[in-house]
This record gives sequence, C-alpha cells and structure tokens, in this order.
Amino acid sequence: MAFFHQSCVRCHGIAGELYPETLAQTNEKKLRADVVRMVIGPAQTTLAPAEVEAQIAFHRSLVDHAPFLAVTETSRTTIRGETTPGSIVHAMLGDTRIDAVVDGWTWRITLPRERTPADVITLHATKDGRTSICAAEPGATSHQAPLPR
Repeated sequence: MAFFHQSCVRCHGIAGELYPETLAQTNEKKLRADVVRMVIGPAQTTLAPAEVEAQIAFHRSLVDHAPFLAVTETSRTTIRGETTPGSIVHAMLGDTRIDAVVDGWTWRITLPRERTPADVITLHATKDGRTSICAAEPGATSHQAPLPR
C-alpha cells in the first residue's frame, strides 16, 4: 500500500479513515471506476494492472471494515508484505503460528530454517477483532472477491 500512503493519505487518511460514509454503499463497478479515476486524476500517475487490483482489494477491505493484507515479496526464508496499520500479522504452517514483525504498513515473517514460503498455508491480519486471510505468494491480497452489491 505504498502507493496509497504516498499518493492518497493527504485526502483519505492513513488507513482510509477520511473516506465519506458513502464508500460503504458503493458497488464493484463504481469502486473500480473510482480507483482508476483517482489514480489518473488526483494522483496523476498510472499503475500496472496488478497494482490497480491491489488498490481495489484495499478499498474492498475499507468497505468490509477488515484489515488489508498483501504479499509483496518472498525469498527462501522471508515473506514480506503490507497491511492496514495497527494490524497483527501471522503465518500458519499447519498448526504452527509464526508472528510477523509489523512496522506501520509493512510486515515481515522470517521462517524457520527448514521451512520455505511454499510451506505456509495462510497469512492472517487481525485488527479490532476482524481477521483477513490471504495466500502466501507474491502478489496475493486479501479481499479478492468482488463487492456483493
């Protein structure tokens, strides 16, 4: 969510808390159009299609009032990503929980020596009693399902 942090917080708040209440009543078609319009207009830039999808997923998390979770990088022993500030992030490897180090928007999980990112079953972000889940693969995000309205 580095893009949101760099380009959108001045109007929408650090975690989107300054959006009007009407965001909760939006539908998928309008959300997609609004995200693209805001990237091109106020942010005055363009994003790759995967980055646009990540922004849309982030905005779905705002509608859902649940933390956003994204994987930005994996290596043999580390998984890195972004989350809603204030979230607690962890990975599940079967019954084993591995907590992430979270710093603002970013998080990092260092896996035990004998494990790799492919061993991670799910990633979880929890904030204010709400939990979001995503896969442990680069580019994965929570909130992949379109808005129901």
